[in-house]
Amino acid sequence: MKNQAEASIRSDLADTHIRQHNEHMKTHHRPRRDLGGMARLDSLTPGQSGEIVKIGGEGALRRRLLDMGLTPGTKVHMKKYAPLGDPIELNLRGYDLSLLRADAHNIGIMPIGAVLGKAQ
Repeated sequence: MKNQAEASIRSDLADTHIRQHNEHMKTHHRPRRDLGGMARLDSLTPGQSGEIVKIGGEGALRRRLLDMGLTPGTKVHMKKYAPLGDPIELNLRGYDLSLLRADAHNIGIMPIGAVLGKAQ
């Protein structure tokens, strides 16, 4: 009898905790900026270009990407990958930018044209 009562109390506490957590998430956290099936900046190959359509990510990461000039409508050109594949080197707004692939994965793009050159 005692075990059943303890199990019931634990179950009620767990349900309460889940309800409180879900309510907290609704009121204190914005929904993630999902890129859906959109092409991502890290999918460009060296020599390929694209136009930024959407910036994903949240909080400090999103703010940092925007501060670096990665804004919707900006054209980017993939120059090359580092020897081990990370970071990637891009050209945008007249300057070169090295960006981690994980960060580039948060940027939705529309590829432009064909490959223009090869990695150096």
